[in-house]
Amino acid sequence: MANNIGTFDFKKLSVIFGVAQITGFADGDSVEISEENDAFNSMGGADGHVDRVKNNSNFLTIVLRLRQTSPTNQVLSGLHNADRVASAPLPLLIKDRSGNSLVAAKTAWIVKNPTISYGNEAKQREWTIRTGSDYLVNLAGND
Repeated sequence: MANNIGTFDFKKLSVIFGVAQITGFADGDSVEISEENDAFNSMGGADGHVDRVKNNSNFLTIVLRLRQTSPTNQVLSGLHNADRVASAPLPLLIKDRSGNSLVAAKTAWIVKNPTISYGNEAKQREWTIRTGSDYLVNLAGND
């Protein structure tokens, strides 16, 4: 009998930015990846023909939600500050080791520091990373 149950294990999700292994994720949707532009633009004519034009201006936006107490906040802050001084984007890798999904980019950078708030409850720090057009997304299932 074939196994028809797939299992995702968040502990097997690796997020590596530069050489930093990202840890200390917040509960809920803590890693969000979105493609910002359509791969192709198209326009239909009155006769039913469609023109399709490849959009070469594609990039990804990745949102990482970390716990306020995560030591990775300091790492990301340091990487962002260094990039602002030296203009040094870094590679990004997101790999689901409980399956075969992979997101990789040769160049990525932190868009800005997260909004900071303090209160009598633990907060999240939301880091937004953007990639260049040199990325790969391979979506797969889970084992």
